[in-house]
Amino acid sequence: MKNKISKYLLVDLVFILLLFQFAILGDLKSIVFGKILIIIAILSNIQLMYRYKQHDFIVIFLIFSIFYWIYLLPYYYFRIPYHYLLEYQKIDYTNFIVFMQLLFLRIMFLGINPKKIITPKNGIIYRNNNIVFFIFSSVIIILIPIILITTPLTLSHNYSIESKSSILLEYVIIFIIIASIYANTSIKRYYIIVLSMIYMVLPLLYGKRLAFLMIILLIFNLFFTSKFKLRYILMGVIIGFIFIRVYAGIRIGMENINLSSFLLGVSDDGVMSNNQGGVIVCSVTYYGLIENGIFDFMVRLKSLIGTLIGTVLPSSFNFEEAYINLYTMKYAQIPGNGGLTSIYLYIWGGYLGVLIGGLIFNYLIRNSQKSRLLYIYIIFVFATYPRWYAYNMFILLKMGFWLMFFLAIADTINKYTKRRYV
Repeated sequence: MKNKISKYLLVDLVFILLLFQFAILGDLKSIVFGKILIIIAILSNIQLMYRYKQHDFIVIFLIFSIFYWIYLLPYYYFRIPYHYLLEYQKIDYTNFIVFMQLLFLRIMFLGINPKKIITPKNGIIYRNNNIVFFIFSSVIIILIPIILITTPLTLSHNYSIESKSSILLEYVIIFIIIASIYANTSIKRYYIIVLSMIYMVLPLLYGKRLAFLMIILLIFNLFFTSKFKLRYILMGVIIGFIFIRVYAGIRIGMENINLSSFLLGVSDDGVMSNNQGGVIVCSVTYYGLIENGIFDFMVRLKSLIGTLIGTVLPSSFNFEEAYINLYTMKYAQIPGNGGLTSIYLYIWGGYLGVLIGGLIFNYLIRNSQKSRLLYIYIIFVFATYPRWYAYNMFILLKMGFWLMFFLAIADTINKYTKRRYV
């Protein structure tokens, strides 16, 4: 039987080739080029959302990513700066970032048949071991006082990138995942959901929206995928967006609120102030430092090596270039955000880095149903993208490593205790 080319692969390849043709024939420094490009990027996300409409966890990811395009519309069409930092906010730099991230997303889902993707909740094979469940659910509980004692809450509600909170607010994800895998009864799963709700509230008390979003996404992926119709998902996203914008306004003490300031964070000076703009301005700054020769070959190589070895090496022993957002502050002013996924991949490997990075994500999604470990890792990936997609990819390696480490411990305990105690 002859192998047929998948229609999804054919569509994606044609799209990518046309995208490259548009980039080659177009003028990267042209605002008209940018206006067309941003519309293409938005339509691309919409097309992918339609393709994977039966997989709500992917649709939510694509909705999350499309906001970075939507928030650039005022910049392209009304010349409203997307951030008050203007040094690297150039049209050609911005166009390049949009092009690379769009390319990354298309490669990430290149040729993947939606019918061959298993929804996270439906693919979990729960294991029955009360000892493992007790250990990891107890860790979730014990971490609460540890977080509150080691990083006491302050009475101030003003937002600051210097606000302190425990990294355990994010690393608890590891223990929630493992406890959930061993939650083989409904009462255990409800118990994990209740415990997780505490970790939805705690990050907000510290002003950490990312940890809040990641816990919500994790619980949704573990227990609620495929339970709601798409329109209810969209309603939930809209409500969540309104909540986040109101919360952001309270944190920064926003005054003179109007529609543009509420939706886009446009200040009285006519400049946007929002998460998306901060991420884009970091991305163009990284690219600008590459173009100016400040991020030379050795800097980029050390960043790549440092990211890889940083999985097990303390930051004090690692290359400073591994933490690219902090290293950048030696040469340019940036907000507390990180950059988009594609700019990190570009720093590490240029165009080839973006291609390889996209194909790695593609492989994980395409083959997740073939391996229990890959499947658990994909649940982790689609819960933590508020961090890795638009801040720093460290989480995929470092927290991913510790997830597999503790999962191995849990499985070992399960292996040696299930016959005697369960």
